Amino acid sequence: MYYPEPTEDDIAQFEKDGFLVVREAIDPVEQQALADMGAEMIERPADWGNDWDWRRDEPLGQRSFRIVQSGVDRLFPWLPRSRFRSWATRFGGALMGQDMAFWYEQFLAKPPGVGAPTPWHQDEAYWGRTLQNRGVTCWTAFHAVGIENGCMHFVRGGHGNLLEHRNPPEMASDLLVCEIPGDSDVVVCPIEPGSVTFHHSATPHMTTGNSTGRWRQSLTQHFRNPGCAAQEPDHYSWRVRVSQRADE
Repeated sequence: MYYPEPTEDDIAQFEKDGFLVVREAIDPVEQQALADMGAEMIERPADWGNDWDWRRDEPLGQRSFRIVQSGVDRLFPWLPRSRFRSWATRFGGALMGQDMAFWYEQFLAKPPGVGAPTPWHQDEAYWGRTLQNRGVTCWTAFHAVGIENGCMHFVRGGHGNLLEHRNPPEMASDLLVCEIPGDSDVVVCPIEPGSVTFHHSATPHMTTGNSTGRWRQSLTQHFRNPGCAAQEPDHYSWRVRVSQRADE
């Protein structure tokens, strides 16, 4: 059954592990629409937005786009109205045990052969103290993903505390990284089309680079407790702001 309701076991596992894989969650019609969206996006470099792996030795106009990062709701108005969006909101809220509201989305793509790894990080490191234990993310790829092309890796049970983060000196983007403990229980999560992962806003996670001959395309949807919208952001000292707009 597509767009299932979370079971008690799902909720208990998420509370313990900080992440959950939901197999065959997206109905085939919307899965195909996501795949079509991805195919269109990789042919529209003017809409790519940011390069999350932008390096300081690259001028703005010569970014390599090793990790394409772009909003897509504005370009594909069916997505905000999709069953997938409403289901992910409900499912994520049930896992977190609190109301959740959609916040923002990102199309994240890694080009063939040179797509960069997304290093270990926790979403709360970007979002600040206001989102402490109040955010959840749903991630899916538009095709099969594994270690070879950028599947999710999570630290099991790592959502209990926030790690120190930094912006690497070679990065011109706002990318943040952290060091996970050496004894961390790292879980690799390859998935097939139509499957998704959910993770707590404090769960350390990363994705590998793309060494294959085709684009790695994914969509991440971020949700937060509605009460956060009325609160001022309270960012950590390591947070950086970078504009990749040529007109700024």
